[in-house]
Amino acid sequence: MVTEDELAETVAGHLRRDSALRATLIERGVDPGAPRPVDLHFWARGEEEARRLERAPADRGLAARSSPRGDDPEWSVEATTVLSPDAVMDPVFVRDLATLAAAHGGTYDGWGTSA
Repeated sequence: MVTEDELAETVAGHLRRDSALRATLIERGVDPGAPRPVDLHFWARGEEEARRLERAPADRGLAARSSPRGDDPEWSVEATTVLSPDAVMDPVFVRDLATLAAAHGGTYDGWGTSA
């Protein structure tokens, strides 16, 4: 189980990276307030956790898929949605995804979009 301090540290780390990513998007002419396709990235400790984590975003209307990471026991889980970068970087949203991942045996690794 993730402690409150660990969760706060995870969220703070994402918000620091998101700030730099937001600046890069603006430099490339992307409106951070406009909805666009976004990929949300998670890691799971194994196949069972990956399958549970894959279903969790799907329960929120997000298309999710998982795949093994070569010989590594970790699995990648990605969910796709259409949201603005600003919405994805909102501290409440970040905390929600970090909490969701932890509750299903995984970690939230961030997001991406094409610029």
